Amino acid sequence: NFERRGTPPEWVRTIIVAVKPYHPLEWNADEKRYSAFADGDDYHAAISAMLSGLLKEINTVGGRAKTCVDTSAIFEKAWAKEAGLGFIGKNKIFVSEKFGPFVLLGLVLTDLELPADEKKSNLNCGNCRLCIDRCPTSALDEFGLDVRRCISWMTIEKKSELSEEEKIIVGNRIFGCDECLLACPWSKKSLPSRRPTHLAISKRKPRMNIDKY
Repeated sequence: NFERRGTPPEWVRTIIVAVKPYHPLEWNADEKRYSAFADGDDYHAAISAMLSGLLKEINTVGGRAKTCVDTSAIFEKAWAKEAGLGFIGKNKIFVSEKFGPFVLLGLVLTDLELPADEKKSNLNCGNCRLCIDRCPTSALDEFGLDVRRCISWMTIEKKSELSEEEKIIVGNRIFGCDECLLACPWSKKSLPSRRPTHLAISKRKPRMNIDKY
């Protein structure tokens, strides 16, 4: 429900949006792979730590503040767009004007009345459909995303075991899928690609255990 997720609590007067870029990953063809956002430490904790200093400053001047990092009812992508930091692509991913699609978002909600940035973004995908054409499962089209066909949903959100058909579709992906991000022309603005650290394997859910696959 966009109206519910887009509306902050009544006490909120200002929303501060933070954008944290991350590195795309380079994989060998025969490697089991996971989404680049999962490489290394949990991003929820990393972004919360990044914003902790701001929370302390707000509290110091008597303000109330709360962080939101992909765990609340607030629609971070919509507020990042409203802040003029980029746009939401046809793949439903937020695309940062400065860093491209390989970014994570964090919000600070506060009851302080702070001046808003005047910048607004009129950017959009235009006629580009590279993410749609590259999607391995045709989960994307001009009208949106069929989440049940999305490999990220299958390997991260789905609670039951994958069907035999889904296992074939997923292939060597064990946690997420970055194909629509890599296809995006704005990925040229992303941080340089790098080899995976594999630190995520031992820290995240058992589904990321390569030995299972």
